[in-house]
Amino acid sequence: MTKLKREIQEYWNNFPQGSLRVKNVKLCSKEFFLTYQLHRYQVEPHIPRIAEFGKYKGKKVLEVGCGVGIDLIQFAKWKAEVIGIDISKRSITCARKGLKLFNLAGETVVADAENLPFRNSVFDHVYSYGVLHHTPNTENAINEIHRVLKKGGTFTIMLYAKWSITFLYILLRFGLLKLELLHKSIEQLISDHMEDAGYTPLAKLYTKKQIIKMFKDFKILSLEKLHIPRRYPFLAKILIPLQHVLGFYFIIKGLKIEG
Repeated sequence: MTKLKREIQEYWNNFPQGSLRVKNVKLCSKEFFLTYQLHRYQVEPHIPRIAEFGKYKGKKVLEVGCGVGIDLIQFAKWKAEVIGIDISKRSITCARKGLKLFNLAGETVVADAENLPFRNSVFDHVYSYGVLHHTPNTENAINEIHRVLKKGGTFTIMLYAKWSITFLYILLRFGLLKLELLHKSIEQLISDHMEDAGYTPLAKLYTKKQIIKMFKDFKILSLEKLHIPRRYPFLAKILIPLQHVLGFYFIIKGLKIEG
C-alpha cells in the first residue's frame, strides 16, 4: 500500500462516516445507526431515489466504500445479497456490527477499491456513493467495477462535481478571501476543505466530460447533477431549482455491455 493510501485509510479510521454528524451517541451502537440513517436521508433525501434499494432483491450487490454500512443495511433489508468493501478497518467493523444488530445477512471486507478481491463477472449491481473521488486512481477503481460486474450488470456511482456551489464557495472563501491560493494548488485547497473534519488526504472533483471519458467502457444510462449542501442554508432554498447546474454531486448510472 502506498503512503497516500495509508493516509487515506488512517483518515477514515479516525473519522468513520457519520461520526462527526451524530453527537452524544456511541459509535456503531443501534442508536447510532438509527440516528445517522435518519440524519443522512434528511440531509440527502435523494439517496433512496437514486439508490433504488428495493430493486435488487435476490441480486448480488457490491457496495464499494460502504463506510459504516448505512446504505448497505438498506440493500440488505430489501433482501439483496450484499457485500460491502472499505479501505477502513474501523468502518468495516462497524458495518459488520450494523448488519448483525438488525439481523441482516451480508458480508463486509477490508479492501482497496482499485484492487477488488473478487473474480470477474460476479455481481449484478455495484453501488458506490461518494467514495471513488477519494482514491488516487479513480479510473482503476472504475475499471475494477467493470471487471467484477456481470454482462448486463448495472452500477450507481456518485462523484463530486467540479463546477458546483461547493467548489465556488471553497474557492472564494478560502482560496481568494483567505489567500490560500498563494501557497496551495486548487487540488490541495479542495482536499483541505471538502470533508466534515476539514483536511482530508485526497478529494477530487470531476467535470461531465471527464466522467464520460472514465466510463467509456460502459453504457451510461443517466448522468444527473444534484444536491445543494445545507451548509449554505440561505442559498440552499434559492439554488435548489439550479442544482442541475450548480449541484455538488454527479450521479452516474450505467450498464456493462461487454463480457
